[in-house]
Order: sequence, then C-alpha cells, then structure tokens
Amino acid sequence: MLDGAGAVREKPGALELRIAQAERLDRGGRADEAQATLDATEREFGDSVSLRLARISRLRASDLDSIQTLAAGLDRFSQPDQIVLVRSIGLAALRSGLLDIAREYLERVA
Repeated sequence: MLDGAGAVREKPGALELRIAQAERLDRGGRADEAQATLDATEREFGDSVSLRLARISRLRASDLDSIQTLAAGLDRFSQPDQIVLVRSIGLAALRSGLLDIAREYLERVA
C-alpha cells in the first residue's frame, strides 16, 4: 500500500474518483457509507485539500465537532490552500445556520 502523495502519484485520478463516489453516496441518502468511503480514502491516500473540501461539503448544522476537526492542522497546507479551506468552512457554517462560526472563519480570509 502506498502512503499519502506517493499513492496519488501512483494512482492518478483515484483520489478524485473516491471523492466522487462518496458524494454520490451522500446525495443518494447513504451518508454513513459516504463517510466510510472518505475515511478509507484518507487512510489510503492521506489528508489532502480535496478530501477536506469533500468533508466540508457534507457538513450539517449538527456537525460543530466536525468543523473543529476539519479546521485543525491547517498549517500543514500551503497558504493558498489554507485560505480555500478556511473560506469553505465559513461558507459551510453559514449554510448550516452557524452564524457566529461562519463569521469567525470568513473574517479570517476577508
């Protein structure tokens, strides 16, 4: 089994395919299977901006813990990727009605 960036280089497109599969499962009302697919993908390929964006897109109003988890460790990504992730977290919080959290994250990138 390959780890992290090596896995993505050896299997181009595989990460995106798995993320698309999770999105399809989520849209089909199979949220648990979508989450399991994302978890397995992270174990195989490691953490990535694409994977975090997929997780952010699945956030619901009740996912405050998930927001905090997705916001943790952003410093390991490049500055432009951090901006994309922080903005996406802010917008997801806004869609979920978590206005204080949305304001906090969106002000970071304003």
